[in-house]
Amino acid sequence: MFKRILIGACWLGLALAPQAQADCDGATPAQVKQAFAEGQRHEQAGRSAQAVNAYVQAQAYVCGGNPVIGDAVRRAAPLARTLAQAAERAGRLVGDDLGGAQPGAYQWYEAGGHYADADRALIQALRAKRDDIALFERAQRHFSERSLPAFVANNQPRLAVTGSYRFERALLDEVLAVPASNVATALEAEAKVLSEDYLRDYAAVLAARPANPRQDVAAALRAQQAHQQFLAKWRSDRIQESQAALHRARDWAVRAADRDQAEARVVQRAVQRGDLLLQKYAEAPELLEEAITYYQFANQEAKLAQARSRAGRLGDQAMQREHFDLAVSFYQLAGDDAKAEQANARAEEAAEKALAPMIEQQQRQAEQLRQQYSPEQVEALRAQAEEAQRRLQKTSAQQKQFQKETDDLEKELDLD
Repeated sequence: MFKRILIGACWLGLALAPQAQADCDGATPAQVKQAFAEGQRHEQAGRSAQAVNAYVQAQAYVCGGNPVIGDAVRRAAPLARTLAQAAERAGRLVGDDLGGAQPGAYQWYEAGGHYADADRALIQALRAKRDDIALFERAQRHFSERSLPAFVANNQPRLAVTGSYRFERALLDEVLAVPASNVATALEAEAKVLSEDYLRDYAAVLAARPANPRQDVAAALRAQQAHQQFLAKWRSDRIQESQAALHRARDWAVRAADRDQAEARVVQRAVQRGDLLLQKYAEAPELLEEAITYYQFANQEAKLAQARSRAGRLGDQAMQREHFDLAVSFYQLAGDDAKAEQANARAEEAAEKALAPMIEQQQRQAEQLRQQYSPEQVEALRAQAEEAQRRLQKTSAQQKQFQKETDDLEKELDLD
């Protein structure tokens, strides 16, 4: 394939340049003639798409002038229009680039030199999918190129066949307004999704958990059931949805004409969310962690330091109350690994201490059995103990199944 020059219709990977350049670096007459002949063969065989591809290649820049460009344009224009209209009827306004499996109406109109129709197809596609970043960027490039004074001059061979073209500045203005509009839409969605009611409910569920779950398995199970009821009520993780909306807003803010102002609005919202969680809900380590996430998103180092300092103080308070597991969580948020390890060691020690009376009682009962019963009776009791152990294992399996069902529900609700 001959070398292509990317001017005007660069998205096609084709050369639609004027037929004179100081630095001659184009196709040869033989190459464009070969492409034109290939187009004729495809057209005669009823392969319209392949014919248009070949005819467009035959329009490449040639040093000293392209001998077949006029014929190639006249052959491509009606075939491309027919293909474009079929794609429009099928609802495929923008598809694969030319040469791909399914070009859209936009690609075919562009290939045929029907530039006003290509503009129309592309802007309609963007209006239908305003949140599509790739489509926006394509439209931005397309209409920016259209606005160049050289566009009409560079495409005279095609416009001589398809008719005159007048660039509509309003289309470029409409495209350039999309990012700011999408920033506003994302922030509106974020404001609706995260409410104080949700945060209060979530904080209440977290506060109901035992401070040392390793010492109180029954209380931990009850807290797990309460959390499942919370998930069933709210059906989705509102904090996660809030953060996803902020990410969408920032993705569009960096593409906005007033980028600094748009980004500032997104950062302000993230800081507001972080401040709310830090000021009212920091007693729950999960919510304090979310405050840190908002501050990280907003690149607020001072706020991050403030949140981590708060986590360290809460960890110290939890240690004073001997809420060791809670202290571990806070110290981890504070980034204090040494204190987190110390708190974890105290938690393990406390758990062993809490279980010690139960273990001692079992040992005493075993000794009493050896003294009071014959070997046969001991064997029977051992069998009963083994049966009890099997039942305990079954209960443990049921608890694991309960946990699995909880996890499955969270996945179903997109809370994982």
